[in-house]
Amino acid sequence: MKVGLVLSGGGAKGIAHIGALKALEQLGLKADIIAGCSMGSIVGGIYASGKSILEIEDFLINNFNIKKYTEKWTFQLAGGPIIKFIQVEEALNSMIIRPGVDNGNKILTLFRELTYNKSFEQLDINFACNAVDLLSGKEICLDTGNVAEAIRASMSIPGVFTPVKRNGMLLVDGGVINNSPVWIAKKLGAHKILTIQVSPFFEEREDKLKTGISVLLRSMDITLNALARTRVNCPDMEIVAYEGAQTIDFQKKLELIDTGERAVMKNRDSIYSLFKKKKFFFA
Repeated sequence: MKVGLVLSGGGAKGIAHIGALKALEQLGLKADIIAGCSMGSIVGGIYASGKSILEIEDFLINNFNIKKYTEKWTFQLAGGPIIKFIQVEEALNSMIIRPGVDNGNKILTLFRELTYNKSFEQLDINFACNAVDLLSGKEICLDTGNVAEAIRASMSIPGVFTPVKRNGMLLVDGGVINNSPVWIAKKLGAHKILTIQVSPFFEEREDKLKTGISVLLRSMDITLNALARTRVNCPDMEIVAYEGAQTIDFQKKLELIDTGERAVMKNRDSIYSLFKKKKFFFA
């Protein structure tokens, strides 16, 4: 039985995936397949490339500053994938004349280093991520070619990072359509699937919907949530690793890692049951 692990998108909230992977290691559980979206594709892709979870954690805590790897600091709004389209005035001005505020070259160089510039065929763990083709409007599974380039496409927030040209497609953040690509894990052969969700969909309070734009964005989030919850995209188990963090808050790294770790440990009995208490260790 092959076990699939799906890591959702969520910007800084996706740092919780590091804690989740740490906890799974502590439990002696291993996924045969990892699928990711956006931030989930970053963590999952680097991990599948052979970096230990402790190495990833150390880099994030001691060496990573998002501002070092972007042309401009434009992540000013939190929320779902649609809100990613809306930026501050400087970003909006750039969007008028360019397909994205940031060309993504610095972040791609970083991804190449962290993944050892591997191709998918060279990975230690079977991995794939999703993106959306602006030309066809379809969600795309990326599982061939260079891993860093695929990750760069999967996290290409529309309007912020320029779309990635690949095989006649123009690719942006997979979260535009599907923030948790369960179907990709199934496509790669997973029989049982656990999703780590860092951007859960909650009921909203009426006092949060007092403007036209808030109503519009909420309506879009509802549509996206419904689209993602198709039969083929439903996991066997979903763990929510979210405690109110914001998409742009990269300052609370330790807290976010702890959130992911505690979420897995809290559900460890259910995880063992799902995986039929099959214990084996990460490489």
